[in-house]
Amino acid sequence: MKGQRCGKFSLSLSLSLSLSLSLSLSLSLSLSLLSHIIAFRYALMGEVYLRSCGEAHRNDIFNQVALTDKLRAISDALKTIPKAQRDAFLQNALEEIQFPPEGITLPVDPR
Repeated sequence: MKGQRCGKFSLSLSLSLSLSLSLSLSLSLSLSLLSHIIAFRYALMGEVYLRSCGEAHRNDIFNQVALTDKLRAISDALKTIPKAQRDAFLQNALEEIQFPPEGITLPVDPR
């Protein structure tokens, strides 16, 4: 009798775990799809914003993105250089960055 209960319990438990895993996988896939849909919506809103914000503000945003990309590239390159040479590399890389003549508004503090 106890063996049957234990068998039913383990069968019930394995079905529950299987269902739970299936539900978890399904939920994960639907969240992944949802995140793509949300990313697409934000991309559309960003495109509409950039088309309607005016040329001066759009140029400011493009300059911010370009500066952020350059800093990220320097950061990635810095990780591959030995520690003894990092200071010199960083100083040279930062000196090579060309800023626009009108200046730039930093993305962290756009005042």
